[in-house]
Amino acid sequence: MNKTLTGILGAAQGLFGILGAASGNVSQAVETGSAGNIFNIVSGAALGALGFGTSGTTQKTGVTIVSVLNALVGILGLSGVQLGNLNLGGTGGGIANIAVAVLGVVFTFLKSKKA
Repeated sequence: MNKTLTGILGAAQGLFGILGAASGNVSQAVETGSAGNIFNIVSGAALGALGFGTSGTTQKTGVTIVSVLNALVGILGLSGVQLGNLNLGGTGGGIANIAVAVLGVVFTFLKSKKA
């Protein structure tokens, strides 16, 4: 399992969520709603923590769970589904979530190089 890549993926997703939440222009450009931005921040933090600070077994389980949740949110976002008043995102946010899900699964099967 490649912890470094998982940690970087988490940092990137978290930054994506922070940029969307901090700037209405960024959020509008990538079509993420506030719920989508919050999800990206939380999911990014989880992936970052899993990548940089947990054992291999915990990381493998955690990344799988976070990846499945990202895929679900991405599919719901692309479908235009809203949970109450919460907009999960549009095209940009949905694609980003699905990409994170795919990369998370791929990184689960990559081996880290031993120094």
